[in-house]
Amino acid sequence: MAKKIAAQRQKEIVELLEKNGGYKMTELAEIFQVSKETIRRDLIHLNEIGAIQKKYGGAVSAYEFQSQPVSAKSEKNHALKEKICKKALEFIQDNSVIYLDTGSTCACLASMLSKREGLTIITNSLSVAQALIGSKCIVHVAGGQMNSLNLSFEGYQTTNFLGTVKVETAFFGTTGFDQHNGPTTIDFLDAQAKQTILHNSKTSIVLTDSSKATSTALSQYATWQETDYLISDDGLPKETISKLGEYTQIITV
Repeated sequence: MAKKIAAQRQKEIVELLEKNGGYKMTELAEIFQVSKETIRRDLIHLNEIGAIQKKYGGAVSAYEFQSQPVSAKSEKNHALKEKICKKALEFIQDNSVIYLDTGSTCACLASMLSKREGLTIITNSLSVAQALIGSKCIVHVAGGQMNSLNLSFEGYQTTNFLGTVKVETAFFGTTGFDQHNGPTTIDFLDAQAKQTILHNSKTSIVLTDSSKATSTALSQYATWQETDYLISDDGLPKETISKLGEYTQIITV
């Protein structure tokens, strides 16, 4: 019976990590009402079979460092993303020039902006461009090598184009920022595009739901000091707000 209970618990741990990105060992022990030692054994086993990635003090999904289709990411925490994007709208003045990054949160923001007019929007995201079809905004899409997973353009042509434009406000997504000093992305070429437009924007804003506080990725594309705002939901841990608040302005919704 004990083995069956352990197997069921481990299955649910994997499902939680795939849904929310990462958990601390203490959080999992509280959720399943077992000891930290029991959770530690679960995580060691799941890590050995490749179901998760164990890290110091907790674990993350096995897909943490792998690109996922944008269609899958868009469904995750959608209600929170909508609230975050509604707050982001307050930073967009009429007739301004803005940049929308790749990722599901910026695509959500683009859907809201499709009802506006007079804006000039720069992007390298096909998802963002598609959301803006039929809008009365001027849309410029940076070309380059297509990434079929996150539906974006990247590489030399992309960064070359983005290096020639200046925007008032740039909105960025992030794969996560646990164990980093800034927002991250899964792809080096994507990081280059982000870094280029970051330096060509007056105001830079990172949009992310709170689950990204326990997630991480391969490449950090900026430090928090280089960003002006972080807009997230009120599930962002207090210790994260305290730490990051020393470097950037945090807004929770």
